Amino acid sequence: MEQSAAGVTSVERTGDRFAARLRIPEHVLADSLGLLVLVAAALLLRAVFLTARSVIFEEAFSVEVARLPWSQAWRTIASIDSHPPLYYVLLKLWLVFGRSPAAIRSLSALLGSLAVVPTYLLARSIGGRSVAFAAAILVAGSALAIQASVEARMYPLLMLLVTADTYFLLRAMHQPQGRGWWMAYGLSLAVSLYVHYFAFFMILAHGTYVLAYARSDRAVRRNFLLALGGAFLAYAPWWPAAAHQQATTTGPAVVGTTWAQIPFAVPVTIVALHSVGGYFLGLGGYHIVPDWRWPQLFLLAPFVALAAAGALTGRHRPQGVLMLLSWLVPLLVLTVGSVLTGVYYARPRTTSFLMPFFAIMLALGLSRVASRGRASAWLLGAAVGLVVTLNLLALRFSLADTRYTPFNWAEAARHVQENWQPDDAVVFYPVPARIAFSYYLPGVAANAVTIVPPATGGLSTEQLAKRVPPVVVSVKGAPRVWFVLTGPTPPGTVELLEGALERAYYRQNVTDFGRVWVFLYAKRGGETQ
Repeated sequence: MEQSAAGVTSVERTGDRFAARLRIPEHVLADSLGLLVLVAAALLLRAVFLTARSVIFEEAFSVEVARLPWSQAWRTIASIDSHPPLYYVLLKLWLVFGRSPAAIRSLSALLGSLAVVPTYLLARSIGGRSVAFAAAILVAGSALAIQASVEARMYPLLMLLVTADTYFLLRAMHQPQGRGWWMAYGLSLAVSLYVHYFAFFMILAHGTYVLAYARSDRAVRRNFLLALGGAFLAYAPWWPAAAHQQATTTGPAVVGTTWAQIPFAVPVTIVALHSVGGYFLGLGGYHIVPDWRWPQLFLLAPFVALAAAGALTGRHRPQGVLMLLSWLVPLLVLTVGSVLTGVYYARPRTTSFLMPFFAIMLALGLSRVASRGRASAWLLGAAVGLVVTLNLLALRFSLADTRYTPFNWAEAARHVQENWQPDDAVVFYPVPARIAFSYYLPGVAANAVTIVPPATGGLSTEQLAKRVPPVVVSVKGAPRVWFVLTGPTPPGTVELLEGALERAYYRQNVTDFGRVWVFLYAKRGGETQ
């Protein structure tokens, strides 16, 4: 009996020790629960706006690629696209849920919501719990992040990964002998590179930070290079395709078009989207970059000042500099690249993956200002709430304003479908018009012609005429021709196409669906005077 009692006591003690090891501190449970609520709130916000806009060309292209057989999809990405393959692979798997706008965008909504987690972890490692929740809330309620998360594109996944990359780097630098963090950094970086080439800009930002703050720490520099080498080695299977893409594609706009310009309004719009969500005082939006005005700078100045103060002052300055570099270096590279090449790389909406870094800088700045008051936590919460409110208002107003919601392919397709007659033909110019339109009406374009624009700008009218196909012959004498047009297009080509059509047809009407124009032409002979 004594031996039995002793055995029971031993088991109880072992169980107590095991339970103690499993016992999670209350503050960790509370923070985890709070973070879970934030992710759920972010997902709910994104669900609300999931179908607020029409599917645009880039999304339709994503679906078109994802629907191809695996081998054909891989060849298409490697030969005609300008992005790595990982997002398309995930979307292809996700299409099991359908190809409706809500279905194809729900993957981005989920990934964009999950980006709140590395934002919280990164901010907490820099500024503590209050700053972490502030930054996470700013990302969850950001108009820019929400809009990016309701598009079937790779930017929410890129946002999630580059934020995780930076978190792993920061942890690894504080624990240079902890190989696990360096391995996590290299692996996460490799995955980021398979999502978008913009991830290479993060390497430049991270490398600059390592050189600046680890000049005398040989171990950190060595481990950084080893992690970088491991990421590049893991990327080896895609290097040939990446080289081919860069040699054969011109980027997100055709060289020589009127869109390939980078006015000062572009950086103004980028800052506006990252801070207040744009729109106010005529600021730009997710899809538009209007002319800038001086009052806009006064609205944005406090946000820039707070972010700069958060990054460059106080005891968190070294880590704040990393946030600044992670946000600013990619923007500088994109802007300079756009100016030098004439290709519109620095589109404000494609900078959404940098939102967590601006949010952390802003949270640090707001925390620094709030700490001067007595109720610092309440002041910080109120300030963050105000910023999120401004963002949600900007988002709501911009979605209700037709100037800020261009490329309404859904309405364009509905217009053609409702007025379609047997034997009608349709001409798409350029190729994106066919891809976006066919997402909504894949069968209406049986008698369709897709015009591929010349890829080189600066051609004379005679040279352009030789490269524009004989449209009238192509539509096979159809009694009516729909001409679906979008931009960008090389200067002079639209006029040539219209002139070619008007030799045998006359224009009945044209409808503008926000940078999408639908013309209806009828054959001459039935024209009424």
